[in-house]
Parts: sequence; C-alpha cells; structure tokens
Amino acid sequence: MKFKGFFTILALTLFFGDIPIVPANEERDVLSIKTTTELIQVLKELQMEVQTNRQEIRSIKETLIKCDMCKATTPACPEVTTDTSTATNTSPPPDMATTTFGPPDKSNYRLPRHISPILYTLRIIPIIEGEFIASPSVYMFNVRDHGNFSIFGDIKIDMVCSENTKNIVLHINDIDVHEETIQVSGEGLEGILVHHTSFDKITQFFTIYLSDELKAGMQLSLTMSYLAKLNRLGGFYRSSYFDEPYNISSIYYDNMDIQSLRHIAATQFQPTDARRAFPCFDEPNFKARFAITLGRKKNMTSLSNMPVNRTVPHQSMPDYEWDIYEESAPMSTYLVVFVISDFVKNIAPNTGETEVTVWSRPGTEEQTRYAISIASKVLEYFEEFFQIPYPLQKHDMIAIPDVGPRATDNYGSIIYSERAVLYDPDFSSEKNKQQVAVAIAYKLARQWIDNSQITSDWWDFLWLNEGLAIYLEFKGVGWVEPDMKMEQKYLNDAIHHAMQLDESAV
Repeated sequence: MKFKGFFTILALTLFFGDIPIVPANEERDVLSIKTTTELIQVLKELQMEVQTNRQEIRSIKETLIKCDMCKATTPACPEVTTDTSTATNTSPPPDMATTTFGPPDKSNYRLPRHISPILYTLRIIPIIEGEFIASPSVYMFNVRDHGNFSIFGDIKIDMVCSENTKNIVLHINDIDVHEETIQVSGEGLEGILVHHTSFDKITQFFTIYLSDELKAGMQLSLTMSYLAKLNRLGGFYRSSYFDEPYNISSIYYDNMDIQSLRHIAATQFQPTDARRAFPCFDEPNFKARFAITLGRKKNMTSLSNMPVNRTVPHQSMPDYEWDIYEESAPMSTYLVVFVISDFVKNIAPNTGETEVTVWSRPGTEEQTRYAISIASKVLEYFEEFFQIPYPLQKHDMIAIPDVGPRATDNYGSIIYSERAVLYDPDFSSEKNKQQVAVAIAYKLARQWIDNSQITSDWWDFLWLNEGLAIYLEFKGVGWVEPDMKMEQKYLNDAIHHAMQLDESAV
C-alpha cells in the first residue's frame, strides 16, 4: 500500500466531515477511498500491517539473540565455532525455573501478561528540604540545591493471576525496595513466601520469586515499602522558583536573594517514568484504579487526579499531614499525577458540576484569568461535542515554572509550563494568547481521548490520540474564540503540512 496523499486525505476528512473523497492525483494509491468509513478501514489495515511487520522484526531479533546465546551453551551448532573448554552455561539452575513458560525474555521489553493490577493503594511522602548555596561567577550566581529530596513510599497492589506462575514481574527504576517488607497475601495464599528477588537494569523488570505456585484465577495483594528520590524533570521531580519580589522561575539569576528560592514537587510520568515514583506495571494497557495518599508540610498543598476525601495528621512528623484522595477510575500509570507546592489558586466562577481551578506561584493570580475563562468554556463545548459529561468533580491546571513539555497528559489535574497558562493582556502578544487557548483545549480534549474513550495498547499507536486531540484543539478554540479564525489556521498548520508530507513521500 502506498501512502502518498494519505495524510492530505486524512486532514481533509477531519476538516470537512463524512463527505465523498475524490483524490486529485490519479497516481496515488488511495483511489478506492470514497468516504470516511472506508478511510477508517484503511487505517485499520495500516495498523495491522505495522503490527505484522513489528512482529516479524521481533522474531528476527529473538532468533539472533538466541543464536548469540548458544555460542556459550551449544557448541554443536553448525553456525558457531566455540571453544568448549571455556564455554559457560548461562541457563538458570533447575530450581529457578519460576513460571510455566520460563523466565522473562530479555529481548522482549514488554511485561509478561500472567498477572494484572486491579488497584494500587499508594501512600507517598516527598521530603522537600533543600539548602541553597550560591557560588558567585563572572556573570551570575550559580545556585545549587542540596539537602533531603527523598521519597518514602508504601504500596499495596491488588492483582489477579491469569496463568499459573511462581513469580511476579513489574517495573521499578531508581527505587530501593526494602525487601524485608515484601509480602504476598490473599485467600489460599497463607503458605506462600517470597523466596528471593532480582532486578534487570536493561528492562527495569523487578521480579519477585515465590516459594509456591500461584494458580490462574487467584486474586492476591502485593505490599512493600521503598525509598526513591525527587529527580530533575522526570518521574516525581523537584522544581524551583524565586518568591516575590522576583517571581523569576529559574535558579540561575544574578543578584537573587537565595532565601527567596522555593522548592516544589511535581510529576512527569509519560511514557516510562511512573516506575521512578512507585513500583508498578508501567505500560499503558495495564489500567487499574488508584487510591492515593500524599504527605506534605502543613504550609503546602497537595494535588492529585481525584478530589481530597479527608486530611489527617502525620503520626510521627508534627509538621506534616496526609491528604487522602478518593479512589480513581481505572487508568494507565502515566496518567497519575502528584503535585506538592505552596501555590495559590484561582477558581473559575459558575462552572456547573465541575470546579475548574488554576494553581500558580504567588503573585501570578491575575495572569491566570484568561486560562480560567478558556478552560471553563472549552470544557462545556467538549461535553456537548462528545455527548459525555466530564467524569470528575474537579479539574486542576497547575502552572509549573520549569516543565519540559508544554504540558503533561494526566487525568483530572494537568501540569502546564507557565508559558502555556499565564497571560498578561498588558504585556503578552496575541500569539501568546492563542498559544494559551490552544494548549488548554488540546489537553482538555485528552481528558476524554486518553482515558475515558481511547487508551493506546502501546506507544506505537499514540498517533491516534495525538492526531484526534490536535484536531479537537482547533475545534474547541474555534468555538470559544471565533475571532482567532482557527479554521484558516487549520488549513495552514494541518492540511498544508500534510500536503508537504505527501509531496515528499516516496
């Protein structure tokens, strides 16, 4: 199947709706496509071809890896000449054969499917206590943060077993699991103990080997405690900003008052960094519910996907409290969000059953008014467009000073970079205003696409979510801000760009 002209037809179809499609270029191999229904069928065929090709490539890779391994174990192979006197057996001893289908294949970076999560019950507390050291240079003060940026966590994962197995495989990265705390419990599992564990740095698989076999259909709970750390722009990370009167979102500025530097903590889990914050099945199709409890200092605020159910004191840390959140709907790990900050909030008036709130650093409240207005109106439009109500009681938008991407993909609470939320009509340009509107509409569309209606089985199908969300950002902004002429912008930015891709196709 040739795809020259494919992107143009897709863009035009989204723009004009379900109308007959007549390609102008007779040489393109899309002449049989007449309606969007047929286009969807072509997309499905393309998806199947991509999947088939990937499976063939994976099979070839596995064969090559196995051949390379047999150099050490099977010198009789006609393709290999091996000195048998130095050959070593890399196979595990018989007592380590822990599943009915053998140990995980390192050539496959996907988790095995014999166990799936149902509910994560997570209690996590980050310690955000830094010491600030300024080292003067020729041009600026280089402020370095030192101190305690630890994450203490306890987790219980309720799971279901679909195949007989003697191990549990999940993801961790830069996490120290306290192995003495690992326990497996459940009905009929009283005699099962943890035999030992292993960790593969390449696949980031954390494997728990059990003393007895789990049977298909069993439900079980896995509990453990662990220690992690607040990283920089990955996983559960720390961010910094200068408090007033500077309100500058960086830690590299000349003549800044070091005591005005503030630390906060936020998350960026997509695609594979939830495993930096807690042990999990960190793949998009392992959807589960989450019951989250976040610890914070009393002078700070925590945010997560769901509303706070209640707040209780910390038992041993008098300056800290626990925010206990309501249980979430099933969602992928990359959609989970944590934020600990001293930000101020701006709540949108008259937003119906959903409370829309923008959180930002002190002194920027007035610059969030436009974002509040846009979010409320676009939310109303998408409820009408999808004919599905927004499923949560609240929607938070958090403006972080140093977010890497324009915004994150989370459910119920979205982390934006400040440039995607803050707008000052006295200083910002019309282009800035449009960028704020587009960023908010795009992420609000994904509240339906990413979790409620569409979840990618794997990251190679992410283009489906991205493509539809990009189209809907034009629709949402066009409805709220007709003077921005988003239909014309769609022609220039989407359809003409697609034509350029088709023109360069071979």
